[in-house]
Amino acid sequence: MRQLTHGPRHHFFGRAGVTPWNASGTRLACLESAFQGRAPQPGERASVGVVDPNTGGFTAVATTVAWSFTAGAMIEWCHQSPNDELLFNDMVDGSPVGVRLNVHTGARQVYMRPFAAAGGEGARTASVSLGRIARFMPGEGAAGAQDSFSDEDAPEGEGLFTIGLSTGMKRMLVSLASLAIEARAGHAELRRREFWIDHVSFNTTGTRLLFTVFAGGGAARTDAALWTVGIDGSDLREIVAFGRGATRGAWIGADLVVGVFRGVDGSHAPQLIADSPGAVAVACSGGIAGPVRATPSPDGALLAVESENSRRRLKSLHIIERATVATAPLVEARFIDESAFVGTTRCDLSPRWNRAGDALCIDAIDAEGTRQLHIVNVPRGKAAL
Repeated sequence: MRQLTHGPRHHFFGRAGVTPWNASGTRLACLESAFQGRAPQPGERASVGVVDPNTGGFTAVATTVAWSFTAGAMIEWCHQSPNDELLFNDMVDGSPVGVRLNVHTGARQVYMRPFAAAGGEGARTASVSLGRIARFMPGEGAAGAQDSFSDEDAPEGEGLFTIGLSTGMKRMLVSLASLAIEARAGHAELRRREFWIDHVSFNTTGTRLLFTVFAGGGAARTDAALWTVGIDGSDLREIVAFGRGATRGAWIGADLVVGVFRGVDGSHAPQLIADSPGAVAVACSGGIAGPVRATPSPDGALLAVESENSRRRLKSLHIIERATVATAPLVEARFIDESAFVGTTRCDLSPRWNRAGDALCIDAIDAEGTRQLHIVNVPRGKAAL
């Protein structure tokens, strides 16, 4: 593991599964903050910038108030201009917005909803409510973002949207109200829960969206399920049901999903499931204890699996080869500071692949106690694993 950025300021990407590298591999995107160990307050800014992959030097190109340590600012290179333009979230007059920024010229376009993920073909983004996420999951939304439907458990006016990057037009694909009706029909225990959406991603062909539907709020225990839907709002599917411990998933290609949840045998492990009605999950665990997320390589052949050991205050990263389930350890990170291990300011490793699939970028605490980007080379082939 090679430390890329250095203090005294903190550098991190936050989200997992989205590459911080531009198309040419000459820059990585990330955030820079002056503090850690506490959540940002409303109006507190972090710098959005790019990092030289050889020197680790950081160059700021913008600032944002819509950020957190666990999710960053939803930064992503724009698929239409993957060497020149960044997508990220900010706020205008207290309302979360999406920003498209040319890192060379400073030209920017502002969209009236925040970004949650960019489409495979780059023509659209997905959008969910940052204010609702912030209300139910402090530390994962954006400080100061308001939930316009805070008095409704499953509002008709909020849900999963797409935004056309060229036109700025938004389209609701599915409302929280319709999701709640579907969910409650099969899960009576959800009738008094409040609903929100997070962890959205497009499949590789840009034809379907994967997202997590959460149900909780108040004193209720939060539960979650994985759903998919076509980009025209059709063919809504619950592919991992409530009650199985799912939190997020990731696409492998156009029609296969990997997630960490309980299988039919009761074990909590990485599972593969086809994006089709009635699909059966297949375990792909590699014997890893305490997994929390699985992130597939660009070609889908490898899984980067992050796990936690609370007793030892340890976060680990392993590689699983899907074809053989051969497993190799990559990183072990021990945490002295409890606030960096759990809670709203935790430092998840949040693995994300480079475009070649032979290296990962992770967030980790360095020897000086600062949060920094690190690069991990990944072995390929059976001999390496």
